[in-house]
Amino acid sequence: VECVSVYAFSLENFKRSEEEVNTLMHLAAEKLRELTVDADGKLKRDQVAVRVLGDLRRLPSEVQKAAAEVELATMQHKKAVLNVCFAYTGRNDMLQAMHAV
Repeated sequence: VECVSVYAFSLENFKRSEEEVNTLMHLAAEKLRELTVDADGKLKRDQVAVRVLGDLRRLPSEVQKAAAEVELATMQHKKAVLNVCFAYTGRNDMLQAMHAV
């Protein structure tokens, strides 16, 4: 398997209570930081690049920072890709793609 996508947090999840969203965002930042720490361990051994996708502008700054750090730490890994999707919906993704064209 060369590519795995994990759908971590859709736009609809922002409708949850503020406390729940904040807890999930803190957990997301923590887990992304753990992947950054592991960038020289299993991720390097298996050459897995981590990509964080979606409308990242909607995420708290701590999650945006952790996402950027793990992407930077693993950008040279070329054997496999782990896509972690945040703040996504099929409709929103299509709209973003149309605006990019």
